[in-house]
Amino acid sequence: MSVSIERATVGVTGASGFVGSAVVAAFIARGATVVGIPHAKDGPVYPEVPAVDLVVHAGGGGGIADADADPAADLRAHARSTLELLEAQRAGRFRRLVLVSSAAVYGRADGLVPEDEPPRPLAAYGVSKRAAELYAQAHGDRYGLDVVVARLGNPYGPGQRKLVVHDLAVRALTEGAPLVMRGSGSAVRDFLHVADAARALVLCAEKASPGAVLNLGSGQPVSIRALAQHVAVAAGLEASDVRGDGRDEGGKVSTFVPTVDRLVALGFAPSVPLAEGVAETVAWVREAALPERP
Repeated sequence: MSVSIERATVGVTGASGFVGSAVVAAFIARGATVVGIPHAKDGPVYPEVPAVDLVVHAGGGGGIADADADPAADLRAHARSTLELLEAQRAGRFRRLVLVSSAAVYGRADGLVPEDEPPRPLAAYGVSKRAAELYAQAHGDRYGLDVVVARLGNPYGPGQRKLVVHDLAVRALTEGAPLVMRGSGSAVRDFLHVADAARALVLCAEKASPGAVLNLGSGQPVSIRALAQHVAVAAGLEASDVRGDGRDEGGKVSTFVPTVDRLVALGFAPSVPLAEGVAETVAWVREAALPERP
């Protein structure tokens, strides 16, 4: 299916969030009209779904730690909310749903991870994301709904107030040298700038086939040590100031890199180099996210 984004009206859940706000900007840049879909704290998550051409479901829970603390709320944020949107789609409120899922559905898969890797989520966050995917796929098969699943890996960038890049930036800016990271830093991951993640989601909305499942990433894996060195330099330290804390990381996957061949086939290529994106993020943390000093 091909969607004309320039003439589309797009509903976005989580429109004020880290990923959602970037998605809104990316669609507007393409000439689309964007409507935020607000959520409710009680009752239906999305009590009112507007009549639009397509919906990008970027809303959800707060992440792995929040999901572990309150798995029922996380299930509501992901699986129940997706089911509500699917029922609205089935009722004719919109034609296509792009579900923003997570690479967390793969659990402890190691090495290069294609989309046909059997999902084995281990924690509540991955379980609820996988449940949302299953609802989407079942409704797509049973009712002929046009649903695309996009599994987002490690987004980072200005506006993010947690996770690896943010946390390293805060440490580098507040504690200085040495910049201490957990373990040895040898683990390899794929980090995707949030602006590129949003562009990838626009491509999924525009060009992916109904029923498609795609990994979203840069296709440029990096070790945590190399990432920390970029953070150190952006914060005014030396790359040689990065240290591991010697903590035993037994059980942690050494290399986890979801493959992005399907996304590349849609025409995607990352536009923000890692060093540039990290520098932008560190600058944002310095100006907007550091704790106020007395």
